[in-house]
Amino acid sequence: MAKQNRISDKKAMDLYATAKAMPAALTKEQMVEMEDVCREDRNGLARRAALATLTVPCAGLFESVEHDRETASAMASVALAMHDYVEHLEAVKNIVVAAETRVRMALCAREDMADLFAEAEQERAAS
Repeated sequence: MAKQNRISDKKAMDLYATAKAMPAALTKEQMVEMEDVCREDRNGLARRAALATLTVPCAGLFESVEHDRETASAMASVALAMHDYVEHLEAVKNIVVAAETRVRMALCAREDMADLFAEAEQERAAS
């Protein structure tokens, strides 16, 4: 069993107080703007190209790129779009992790936190 790292109650209370004093991370306008970007799905082409690329054996992909400049040029553009998409996904992940951390910090002050998570897990499993 992995060793659990514990912090002192004072350190935990200090972290809680610091987190509680943090301002909002986004304005409502920024939230709406980010939602609009997600709704527009600007990365659909990159996502579809990535999925389609994975349906082709590497030998076929490599041969097409090696022997056809037009295909190679298109793949270079696709690779750049995929890279941008990965950066976008990493940014979204970081935003969601920050939000999750805030929610979990808020919940940690409750004596019934474990019960709340157990109930949420049951609800999630039932749906």
